[in-house]
Amino acid sequence: ISRRYANEDGASSTGVVTFYSPAVASDAAQLVLTARRGDVHVSLAPPASDMLWPNVSIPKDEVDERLGAANVGLFFLALLWTPLVASVQALCNLEVLAHYWSALKPLAREEKYESLRILVSGSLPVYIMLALLGALPIVLDAVAVSYAGVKTKSAAHAYVSSRYLYFQLLQIFVTVAS
Repeated sequence: ISRRYANEDGASSTGVVTFYSPAVASDAAQLVLTARRGDVHVSLAPPASDMLWPNVSIPKDEVDERLGAANVGLFFLALLWTPLVASVQALCNLEVLAHYWSALKPLAREEKYESLRILVSGSLPVYIMLALLGALPIVLDAVAVSYAGVKTKSAAHAYVSSRYLYFQLLQIFVTVAS
C-alpha cells in the first residue's frame, strides 16, 4: 500500500477475508477486535462484483472527508442550478429573445411561425432540462467513485440516487415557481 492511501501505521482501512463456512464468517463479523469502541468496524463483505477494487485501499476517514467536501460542492451546484433552470425557461420564450435579438421578431409575432413558436417555447426547454438531468447522474457517479473513492458500486449508486433526487425536487420547485 502506498503511503498516500495508508493510515499512520501503514495499514489500509479495508481488509477482505474469505471464509468457506457461513457460520465462521458470522462469528468473525461479530468478533470484538479492540477494547476501544469504534476503532474497528467489522461487517460482512459485499460480493466481489460489487467492489470497486481500485478504491479499496483508500482509508475510510479520507472517503468520509471527501464525501463531506463533495456534499458542500453539490450544495453550491444546487445554488447555481436554480438560476440555470429559470434562465433556460426564459431563453426559450421567443418574445423575450426577440426583444434582445431583432432577427427573431418575425418568428415571435407572425402567424405563419405559430408552430415553430409552440415548438420552441413548449418543447425546447423540456429537452434542455432533460439533457441536464441526464448528465447529472454521470457527474455524481464520477464524484462518488473518482473523487470521494467509495468502495462499492452499491454505495456509489446510493450516493447518486439520493443526490439526484434532491436535484429533481429542486428542478420541480424552480419550474413551478417560475
